[in-house]
Amino acid sequence: MEDIKYNPKPYYNMVQNYKETQLLFSAIRLDIFSELSEFISAEEIAMNTGYNKRSLGFYLNTLASIGLLEKK
Repeated sequence: MEDIKYNPKPYYNMVQNYKETQLLFSAIRLDIFSELSEFISAEEIAMNTGYNKRSLGFYLNTLASIGLLEKK
């Protein structure tokens, strides 16, 4: 049996869960989900909100990669 103190996986999972939680909180604070009541592009969201189009695209891709958004 593996000794837990020598296995970094539980610590990595804790850090990853924290990061994903912070992404969720930031999306709520930025009111991203209300902009996504229908499928629209990152450019349209950027125009509606005033956020930087390029940064918003990266951010939305990150949210999709952790399963908070569906990408078309």
